[in-house]
Amino acid sequence: MRPAVSISPLTSVTILRAHSVAEVQLFLILTPCPACGMVAQRPRGGVVAPNANHDDFRLYAACARCLRDYPSVFVIDPPPRRGPGGGTMAINPTERPSEIIDLAGWITLYRHITERVWREMDKHTARRLAWEAGLCLDEALKFYLARENFPPESAFFSSRSLVTFRANRAQFDRRIVLHHRSQAPQLTDVETRMDGEHERSWWRFWQKHVEPRARL
Repeated sequence: MRPAVSISPLTSVTILRAHSVAEVQLFLILTPCPACGMVAQRPRGGVVAPNANHDDFRLYAACARCLRDYPSVFVIDPPPRRGPGGGTMAINPTERPSEIIDLAGWITLYRHITERVWREMDKHTARRLAWEAGLCLDEALKFYLARENFPPESAFFSSRSLVTFRANRAQFDRRIVLHHRSQAPQLTDVETRMDGEHERSWWRFWQKHVEPRARL
């Protein structure tokens, strides 16, 4: 991934901008730990507002294997909302594409979650996972320009994903993405209400709030 970054002038910490906690969690699923190389990074603690105005919500991460902190800090914008009805929230409530996960990343996540759907024995859970897979395609579609069936090369943040696109261009045809999106279920009002009553996490697949066992 090619995260959109900025450097804090006070701490020289690299800041990655995300649209939600779930987007950060999905980014970490795709990103190996820079220290040990394992894909085992998790958010560390909850979202915090580091100033009195609460206009800058941040999330930190660490590797669950080697326990080292992820070197960047995630800023959540728009600010996360609390309250019931979380099952209807989107990964990215804006129309802007992700700045930390590129088009190839969203397609990879869709395929990964879909594989879980086929292995899931519980019908309700499988339906929920299929819905979440569809959300990833919603994010992928934000990279396409109006009336264009193929994405611009700027939709790919790394040389590896760009090479994949150039070698498999047909797989990134908007019409194919839309076809797969049409196969994903939409949650009914009853399903959404039931999830809220049971306080289930709306990001069931990628919920990975695991506090590291110790600090180095």
